[in-house]
Amino acid sequence: MNPHTKAQVLTANQVATGSIVKVFATAASSKLVDCKFGNFVQTGDFNLNSSSIHQANTTDIPFGINTYLEGPFAAIHNHDTVIVVYYNGELKVS
Repeated sequence: MNPHTKAQVLTANQVATGSIVKVFATAASSKLVDCKFGNFVQTGDFNLNSSSIHQANTTDIPFGINTYLEGPFAAIHNHDTVIVVYYNGELKVS
């Protein structure tokens, strides 16, 4: 992992946009309900127009407690649990 990688906790139903390396599940029922796999290119308003999206997934992706889901992700939408997001650069959470 990059020595400049940071971590941030996402609570239920939050969306994160940025250069996301991986996510960590803190609960057995963790899942992403929407995500964009790819390389994020930061623009002023954090839109994904300049990013390289390899796959957009709108199907739920469940992952179990104490497991990681490896990226790269440009955007993720957390479902109803707490997860930890590892990222480089800046992260926009809404």
